[in-house]
Amino acid sequence: MEAASNDAVDRSIRSYRDDLDRADSLADLLAIGDTLRRCERDNGSVTFMAQVMAGAQHDPVLTRAAHYAMSAWIRELKAVLDRVLRHGGLAEVIDIDALAPLIATGFIGLGLYEAVDPTAATAAVAALESLGALVTTLDGLGPMARRAVRAATRRRN
Repeated sequence: MEAASNDAVDRSIRSYRDDLDRADSLADLLAIGDTLRRCERDNGSVTFMAQVMAGAQHDPVLTRAAHYAMSAWIRELKAVLDRVLRHGGLAEVIDIDALAPLIATGFIGLGLYEAVDPTAATAAVAALESLGALVTTLDGLGPMARRAVRAATRRRN
């Protein structure tokens, strides 16, 4: 089971790698994520991963499989986030190492939530798109405005 799960993860990542490599904005990443979420939901991968993660609470083989899967996706996300957010200097404000696992685990939760409450899940995706638009706006600010954002963010941390 572990080998099959690892293979499925590797194949899935390979199928999206070209799109991820071309992403040059958070909006691009959100669009890829939306496509990925729908495809992975439809082919059962989201449900499978949720079951593996639930079983990982008590089974070391499933723990390794879940860790492998999440680590592989988190690595891919970190690479894209680093490229996209560094371009506009937002990597100084946003902790990419913390954001990537949030996105990866949120992806699974959102995929499961869709079956429970499709309307609320759609609203959650719209909220993500709004956050993406905000990040894009911040990314387009001039150097002085970006410094003000960094300073305000540091005061909050």
